[in-house]
Amino acid sequence: ERERQMLKAKEEAAEGKGEAKTAVDATDTWVIEKDGSHLTKLWSSRASFLPEEMNQRVVMDEQQYLMKRRDRYARGIAIEDGKLFDFSGSASGVKGPAMHVVGTQCRGFFDKIGFKGTEQFEWTASSLPQEGLEKHQIEGGSINMINTHAAEWADLVSKFLSKAE
Repeated sequence: ERERQMLKAKEEAAEGKGEAKTAVDATDTWVIEKDGSHLTKLWSSRASFLPEEMNQRVVMDEQQYLMKRRDRYARGIAIEDGKLFDFSGSASGVKGPAMHVVGTQCRGFFDKIGFKGTEQFEWTASSLPQEGLEKHQIEGGSINMINTHAAEWADLVSKFLSKAE
């Protein structure tokens, strides 16, 4: 029965009908091209700022996400909306100084796609204890800045921790 449901969801998602007709935004035009050019498009979208090995990992992850999302959305499974997570409630339990870091590329990207990256950065920082709060930006840092800007990240963390009692 599950296989039949999965097959039906895949067919509906591919055709944009049935329960799947609103599963993915109408602007979603990603398709697997017979010549493999869909992979080149994924690669090229980040090649200017990611090292080759990191880009390969990101392309593999994105391809997996893109291939599975129509099925997921058709079954009513979506990525959790950040607003549903009680960040301020969790942050209220933080004791002592805190460090808050954002990559400028990441923040800008989320601004660009409508997720208000700059506003979210300020809001999450304001939810942390203000006494001893260190706010940092890593220039050019992406959502993968721990990997792409490891030296800058490690330097910030080391300096912050060296001040801990």
